[in-house]
Amino acid sequence: MDTVLRNTCEKFIANQNLLRESFKREGIAMHLMGAAAMTGSGGELTLENLKKCEDFLDTKAGVFSSIRGILKMPMIVNMALSGKAEDYYETVQRAYGDIKENRGTKDERFFLAAMIIASAVNSDEEITADVETAGKIFELTDASGRFFADMSCFVTASSIAAGGDVDIDAYAERFALCKEELRLSSGIGKVPEDLCMLIAARDGDINEMCGRVLEIADALGDKKISLGTGDAASMLAVLATLDMSPDEIAKRVSEASAFLKEQKGFGFMGVGKEMRYLYASMLVCMSYQAGPGADDAAAKATTNNAIVGRFIMQQQLIILTTIMTSVNMANMMMVSNLG
Repeated sequence: MDTVLRNTCEKFIANQNLLRESFKREGIAMHLMGAAAMTGSGGELTLENLKKCEDFLDTKAGVFSSIRGILKMPMIVNMALSGKAEDYYETVQRAYGDIKENRGTKDERFFLAAMIIASAVNSDEEITADVETAGKIFELTDASGRFFADMSCFVTASSIAAGGDVDIDAYAERFALCKEELRLSSGIGKVPEDLCMLIAARDGDINEMCGRVLEIADALGDKKISLGTGDAASMLAVLATLDMSPDEIAKRVSEASAFLKEQKGFGFMGVGKEMRYLYASMLVCMSYQAGPGADDAAAKATTNNAIVGRFIMQQQLIILTTIMTSVNMANMMMVSNLG
């Protein structure tokens, strides 16, 4: 494991330990979520600041609100990182309200989408525009037509909308082409839509990008690592933005996974193997941005229509929707600190 990746992994665990000692009632899943938010931001937070944000959130949010439940830790961390906790909270609430109105229903993942949009806007008009764009992108997916729609796709749509202007007609064409290419090339009957959404958001040849994603999946498979064919597979689109060979990406994910396996929360009674692979992939992406040439890496990602760049930047938020839809909710809410 190279030095930058090890430092990123160690920082993640240090953040997890800080949260575990300071918020003992929250449980492993929340500590990991909060640690991901802290590590991804690169910011330095004090316990006092986090506690102030928690107190503010407890007085403002309803007892049964998701941002006082499963999303509490990342919400507190992002409030603290914003430097203006009250303003950030109000922006999230405004975005959440617009999303509920846009979709005509409630879903706890809407708070996650609202957090993503809130970190990218400067005005109420921008909130409205991003929510409308996210809604149009979401309508392109099969998920939008189901009676019980999979709102993880709406969260992904929000990350794309928050990344910059989107030509919906051009995007729709690329999205459809991506789904067909992956279906034909991979042999998967039902291609993960989140994965296609992110590939379609990038500039470049769709066939080449789909081929790279499949090469990375094969390289990970050689290391006995699978991100599956569900929502977690969208992480492949993020890994594909890294300027590394598929074999090098797989090597680093394997090394990060081995490191995490020895840490509290990822052991026998921890969050599970698939979740460890997701966090390992996340840490590889974060270390790529933090390492030598990070400015160039960010520039390359931004060149890809500024959208996947934002996806990587906000990894600490997007990964949460994968977690929320990939594992049993009982596992997510466990309060044991065994691991």
